[in-house]
Amino acid sequence: MPNYLLFSVTGLGICWGLYRVFLKKEKLFVFNRFFLLFSLLLCLIAPILHIDYGISFDSRVAVDPVRFFDSGEILPDDPEKVAVATLTGPSNNYWDLIVFFYWMVCTLFFFRFSRNLLLLLLQIRNKSFNGYKGIKTVALKHRGSPYSFFDYLFIHPLDLVENKYLDMLVSHERAHSNQFHSIDILLLEVVGCFFWYNPFLWFYKKEVLENHEYLADEAVINAGANLEEYSAQIIKPGDKVVQPLLSGFSFIQTKNRLNMLHKKRSSGIQIALRAGLALAIFTAVLIISSFSPGNINEPIVVVVDAGHGGKDPGNRGKGQMEKEINLAVANQLRELGQPGEIEIILIREQDQFVSLNDRLKFLNEQKADLFLSIHSNASGDKNRSGAEVFFSTENKQWDISKNYSNLLATGLLPAVGKAELKTANFLVLKNSNIPAVLIELGFMTNPQEFELLQDPNYQKKLARGIYNGLLAIQESKVK
Repeated sequence: MPNYLLFSVTGLGICWGLYRVFLKKEKLFVFNRFFLLFSLLLCLIAPILHIDYGISFDSRVAVDPVRFFDSGEILPDDPEKVAVATLTGPSNNYWDLIVFFYWMVCTLFFFRFSRNLLLLLLQIRNKSFNGYKGIKTVALKHRGSPYSFFDYLFIHPLDLVENKYLDMLVSHERAHSNQFHSIDILLLEVVGCFFWYNPFLWFYKKEVLENHEYLADEAVINAGANLEEYSAQIIKPGDKVVQPLLSGFSFIQTKNRLNMLHKKRSSGIQIALRAGLALAIFTAVLIISSFSPGNINEPIVVVVDAGHGGKDPGNRGKGQMEKEINLAVANQLRELGQPGEIEIILIREQDQFVSLNDRLKFLNEQKADLFLSIHSNASGDKNRSGAEVFFSTENKQWDISKNYSNLLATGLLPAVGKAELKTANFLVLKNSNIPAVLIELGFMTNPQEFELLQDPNYQKKLARGIYNGLLAIQESKVK
């Protein structure tokens, strides 16, 4: 999420700057229209594409776990567990509050958009009358500057009789209709419902609407209207449009339109240089935005072991067995892994028995940065709850394992509320050649927590918490 916000806001800001510096003052209205629309959409989409441009920093040789393992017996592994620290999450989950606020604002914007559109359609239905010179008309209750929506002209009936500039006005609004400017406006409104937090989106909206007016003005002049008379019509005072879905004759500052009407077109070479340079920089922004930011540095590789499997079910309850919960969270974690950021290797991808020795054998063959074992807990005390995160003091890199355990436990706090940091000399932890951590997600013996552990949405929250911990580990390695 932070990477998406950074690249989408920065990319859109750069493209808005490109338009202002290289394109806005040029009479390239059609080109500018599509540059604005496509750059807007691509800057919002590019950061989630993660396009592979053929650059790879990973020298690890992939190994197929299914072929690697042989059969084996279940080895008892229940060493003494020693508590190191207890981490408690904040009383308020700030991330949930942020997400709630985001969707609340989205809902308000969408309600506003839907309401405006409905009112507009009702107005068309109830107040439309005979068209004027090929454009449908809708009667306005109060006199003011006419405006358009698709092929409907909103105008007071008296203006059709008394307005001496009527032909130029209708030609202007017909240009809005013929060039489908209302589609652009609807697109901007819908995008704004979800990306309202991006400040450059609002600047983009202003530029698109202003360019619409330039396009319509150019169409009027090309149709044979007198430039000075048309300029007088633009200067003519009128009420501004307040309905956000409409193309209005006086929607933007009059000064900009007059300047553009009287501006001479630049030479072909100047236009080509400006447009070419803008496109070249935009392409570079698009490539950087869609290129996974972590690819600049080698990603961290994490071998994830979904505990138990096959003939070894782990803890049992009235519902899913431990092996199923562990695998579900491991699969969710793999889905979160991004190229160039966190690479997840699963020891088992299905309900398959793998002995502890085979797990170790596979793990130590990988050029990984961390081994992570996922389990679900059990206790004779049905009230015990929360996560437990283990590292082994007999691991050759126990100090790094301890640090990673703390970061993973911290990442889990928003989901579980409480996480205990403990030491235990589990076979897979102490005999691992790399830093190793074992996570007990929660207690299956606690009825409420067991119900949560079986919930796919909660499993996603657990996976997201672990992934946030892995991102923190990656940051610590870079530092």
